[in-house]
Amino acid sequence: MEECQPVVSVVMPCHNDGAYLHKAVDSALNQTFSALEVMVVDDGSDDEATCAALAGLKDSRVRLLHTDHVGPAQARNAAIREARGRYILPLDADDWISPAYVARAVEVLDSRPEVGVVYCRADLFGEKSGPWRLPDFSMDTFLVDNCIFITALFRREDREAVGGFCPDFRHGLEDYDFWLSLVERGRQVHQLPECFFDYRIKPASRSRQLTSDVKNTQATYDLLYQRHRALYQAHMDACIQGLHWELIVQRYRNDDTGARAGDPVAECRQSIRLGRPRLARAVETMMRGAQGARKALRRMLAGLRRRAITLRFLTETIS
Repeated sequence: MEECQPVVSVVMPCHNDGAYLHKAVDSALNQTFSALEVMVVDDGSDDEATCAALAGLKDSRVRLLHTDHVGPAQARNAAIREARGRYILPLDADDWISPAYVARAVEVLDSRPEVGVVYCRADLFGEKSGPWRLPDFSMDTFLVDNCIFITALFRREDREAVGGFCPDFRHGLEDYDFWLSLVERGRQVHQLPECFFDYRIKPASRSRQLTSDVKNTQATYDLLYQRHRALYQAHMDACIQGLHWELIVQRYRNDDTGARAGDPVAECRQSIRLGRPRLARAVETMMRGAQGARKALRRMLAGLRRRAITLRFLTETIS
């Protein structure tokens, strides 16, 4: 019997992740959508457990490639060059996907040619567990920070058009750079409402290494901006608005430092500060347009002034 041509190629770089590899591969093979292949890239693994796990991949739908520890970006590019599917789904070797994910994502790309990226909602597990509370996609949020994880379905022809994952992002964000390139190409982004992806949080990872080194973080984001300068300039107002709101969110997220230390004034301040659910609703209101943004901002500033007056009164009372 002639082998069917795969529609989807799942590409999976693996460097010393043998402990998790088989569950990740099985999650791809157990999809309700069967016209797929799994491209596992051994990216220079050098521990015995991983080498044994790689040698144990016997399913005919799994293809094993080898690269010389070139990193996730180039390992994915190597797999995509050999892929036969017209759609590509990256999946890291320590994560997994639910059985219906590929089928639901393929439905969107098949029926909507304007869409170039399909992803879903996700859960965290490992060092941290629970829903991964990424913001819904919009240009306002997307230009400030990446809200699309790597395990999203896209068209192979789009990858060829933008040149794939850029290897210059040695410390991370190559996926963010790639999604920005697809958006620049005019592709739309679609998020499925279901949770089909589980993302592992490790004690040490590339993302944590990036954020722990200020110089690397600055250099990486500067590279991102230089590569997509025209897109940022075209959406400068939205980008600045998004940055302002991110600063506000961070301010109120960190506002309980004194309370954790047992400071009674800080405890009062924490108890009357703007709650995060209300802030989230205000942000959503702002995103509906410039007029709504100005009104929401005025309401929020008025609320902050009222709380500042109350805080001053409580502080003086306690003193």
